[in-house]
Amino acid sequence: MKQITTLCLLSLALVTASAQDIQMGVNKVAKGYEYGNTPFPEGMMVFQLDKSKHYLKAEGVTLIQVWTLRDGARPELWQKAREIEKAYKDQGLTTLSVNFENGSSFSRQLSDLNDFFKYVERPENLYFDPMGYVTDMLKVPGFPIYYLVDDKGNIIFKTLGEDEEGVATLETEIAALLSAKSKDKG
Repeated sequence: MKQITTLCLLSLALVTASAQDIQMGVNKVAKGYEYGNTPFPEGMMVFQLDKSKHYLKAEGVTLIQVWTLRDGARPELWQKAREIEKAYKDQGLTTLSVNFENGSSFSRQLSDLNDFFKYVERPENLYFDPMGYVTDMLKVPGFPIYYLVDDKGNIIFKTLGEDEEGVATLETEIAALLSAKSKDKG
């Protein structure tokens, strides 16, 4: 009887792990990017490194980077996000960088981030998500991921950071949005 119970518990654990893998799996489809047109969710509470609360808001053309220390901080992926941020900032792009560490406490996540930014360039608008609001409300499928929000407040594109074609398409979409915005002003 004890062996059957152990076997059942192990089977349940494997099924649960498989279900979580399917839910948060990276590159489960041919493309790691997609177009959309959904309103940017309200009420996503995050924190700044000074421990102050903040609610994410997309103002104007906005790029949201959601990352983990494990996947999103890989040097080549981290650098690419910083390059995009720098290349389009003067043209009106706002970049919000949100860290999420699944299972880490508030204090642990804060400590890990402070250690990380001793050695790595810090994004201008940096937040961390110890409550998981961003990952839940944006339905994050993997890390790192980028969401592009237009100036009407709609998420129009998302891509996994590891998808080179998706990131190239993201840059094209950013350039097009900012170009259209500057033409509207002129």
